[in-house]
Amino acid sequence: MERFKAGIAGYKTGPVDEQSYRQWLVGELKEMVKEKVKLCLLPGPVGLVWGEGKIFKGLEEETLESFYHYHGELARSYSIFLVPGYLPVMDNGQLFMEAVLFNDRGEVVGKQRQTNIIWEEGFTPASTLEVFSTSLGKMGLVIGSDLFFPEVSRILALQGADIILAPACYHCRTDDIISLAGTWKEAQQNQFFALEAPYRGEFASLSFAGLNGIYAPCEATEDRSGIIEQGTQRITGEVDYQKLQEARQNFPVLKQLNTRFCKRFMAGEGSWI
Repeated sequence: MERFKAGIAGYKTGPVDEQSYRQWLVGELKEMVKEKVKLCLLPGPVGLVWGEGKIFKGLEEETLESFYHYHGELARSYSIFLVPGYLPVMDNGQLFMEAVLFNDRGEVVGKQRQTNIIWEEGFTPASTLEVFSTSLGKMGLVIGSDLFFPEVSRILALQGADIILAPACYHCRTDDIISLAGTWKEAQQNQFFALEAPYRGEFASLSFAGLNGIYAPCEATEDRSGIIEQGTQRITGEVDYQKLQEARQNFPVLKQLNTRFCKRFMAGEGSWI
């Protein structure tokens, strides 16, 4: 597929319980289908209302299965790729942040857990990063605090990622302060498309903000801004692989990396001097 529309779900007032969450999400997906959107990202941990906000305990297995089953059915019903933010999951006594990618048939085509922990006290960092091949391109998931560790996006880029999907959660009060510090920056450094969906609102007596954004390398956007679309509500924008390929050919960032030296250095066989 050379080009398609991607979207990020938005809200003025966040869902407060499971029922309002379902109503909100169905409404967002209906609007996106009207615009022929093929890929939808939900903001950060907005789905926590499903588990009554038990972020530091991990959702019970039955609740988690219900959550994923519901979103898989929605993806299939609306024929849309869907990432329903991220959620806390318990695995062998350890707590992780996890995001799931559903394809347009409602099948799980990828799972990723957060690999770096900043403020998420009590959570365990995962140790693997994967890229998932789909009919819409190769996708990677960058969760929460991982946005502030550039090696995460670089590892995914070196695995061939075309699109990065980043459900985020910024502890700040102003939407525009942090808007370019996350995936916009990574789209420039690694030459892929990036969707970023920060959670906005109040949770656990803390304020969260941020702008929804669909980003690309500057050379792949008409105004050279690297911003395809940005806003606080629902946004949609076109992902054009031809423009991405042209940007990669004109300025091949990843080909200029000395990956052979880096591998030797990490193995203790080299020196910076």
